[in-house]
Amino acid sequence: MREFKVVVLGSGGIGKSALTVQFVSNHFIDQYSPTIEDFFRKQIEVNGDPCVLEILDTAGTEQFASMRDLYIINGQGFVIVYSITNQQTFNDIKTMRDQIIRVKGTDQIPILLVGNKCDLNHQRQVRVEDGMNLAEQWSCVFAECSAKNAHNVNLIFSEIVKEIDYVEAVKKSKKSKSCFNLMASRRMNPMTGEWVISSATNRLNRPWSGEHSISNQSKSVETNNQIKSVNNNPLSPGAKRGNQIANPNYVGTYVFENDFPTFTTTYVADKSHNNEEDIFISETNLTGICKVICYSEDSTERLSTLSITQICDVINVWCKEYEELFRKYDWIQIFENRGSEVGCSNIHPHGQLWASNYLPTIPSKKNEMQKKYFDKHGSQLLLDYAHKEMIKKERVIVQNASWLVVVPYWAVWPFETIVLPKFVVHNICQLNVVQKTELAEILKLLLTKYDKIFDCPFPYIFGANNSPSGIYLDNDLSHWQLHFNFYPPLLRSPTVKKHIAGYEVYAEPQRDLTPEVAAKTIRDI
Repeated sequence: MREFKVVVLGSGGIGKSALTVQFVSNHFIDQYSPTIEDFFRKQIEVNGDPCVLEILDTAGTEQFASMRDLYIINGQGFVIVYSITNQQTFNDIKTMRDQIIRVKGTDQIPILLVGNKCDLNHQRQVRVEDGMNLAEQWSCVFAECSAKNAHNVNLIFSEIVKEIDYVEAVKKSKKSKSCFNLMASRRMNPMTGEWVISSATNRLNRPWSGEHSISNQSKSVETNNQIKSVNNNPLSPGAKRGNQIANPNYVGTYVFENDFPTFTTTYVADKSHNNEEDIFISETNLTGICKVICYSEDSTERLSTLSITQICDVINVWCKEYEELFRKYDWIQIFENRGSEVGCSNIHPHGQLWASNYLPTIPSKKNEMQKKYFDKHGSQLLLDYAHKEMIKKERVIVQNASWLVVVPYWAVWPFETIVLPKFVVHNICQLNVVQKTELAEILKLLLTKYDKIFDCPFPYIFGANNSPSGIYLDNDLSHWQLHFNFYPPLLRSPTVKKHIAGYEVYAEPQRDLTPEVAAKTIRDI
């Protein structure tokens, strides 16, 4: 059985001993007694493999600071702890990583930065953002915990084992890196429990004699000039739509109910399908509403070319529509099909909203998986994932104070991205003005980068994923984290797109370049 030597470091009185004892004995020490040195052992299971942790709980008081080098010499991984209720304890640890590097003689060190006493949030002196920023500087994982109520305690010690494994794997793989990158692997999507094959990057070099788009600037550009005429574009201000209703001469955003909806507000059952004893014929009530959301009166615009103010207007419309419908419908899907490559029938800048009286299959899986994670760890799956990606950095594209954009580890589409908040939020109506503005800024930056990948208006499928609504409002939705997805179809040029076919239809999705390569491609633009 593998053994891992973990050293717990930090100032005095921050709860290092309480944290360690809570992990080892499931017991909280409520009285402070200065530690010189304590040694603990515990067997745990990480990623299905049993292992033993040897934990050294070190002295935090200044009089024993000179002993720290001795603690560090034998350690494999380091948990550096401060108290969120004491700014000085945070200041004290800022030089500890440098000390570890000096003693160990390398900067490849498994470190976990931990803010303890998160149960005392009302006494907080150290912001979450401060911990995250320091962890980013150190290129390490960050978490907040409570030794008192055991929040994230087990997670911390399992994560440091994973970090030790990760650093060792990086060191071992350096000599064989060129071969390693040619290997395929399977990656799991923790949001759905489904797997995707991440293939060798040299699959992009295979000969291609299949379909090409007829324009090297993407099909979407071809009709730009044609739709300037009101007569050719039913979404233009003043134009007549298919039902002969004329649009107002709107400026900016405009919302109307879809003239050709998938969902309707009434439901008439097919009586021939009502045999409850027939296990092969099953039908349920389906009602809802479908809306079209025009982003601008200008048919030549697209979301990437709108100003920040205009994108904020679009976000505010999403919020307004969600606010009006969320009590009545169980799921509200805001989305956009951009470009004829993904089936868009009109290039006028617009998205859609479909609200239904049930929770669809994919959101249902996401809801289940996020709740399981929250029940086990006491934190949001996507928020923890965002923190991890900010530390690893290899799949990060852009970020600002409120938002992070990454190519997800489990991405299926070639240049797929997920936009994640850096704070707890369940739906867009909970965003404040600053967060909306920063969302608009990050969307524009991402979409501008997309357009430059192949020097064309980039097609994509966009989706906003708010928490379930309607009857689900009676449930605790603390586990759900707002997120946005972009699924672009283009693969290796403006004329070659990814097709879901063959093995992917019958077995499992597969991608032709790794998410890390895709992220670097977008990031470097």
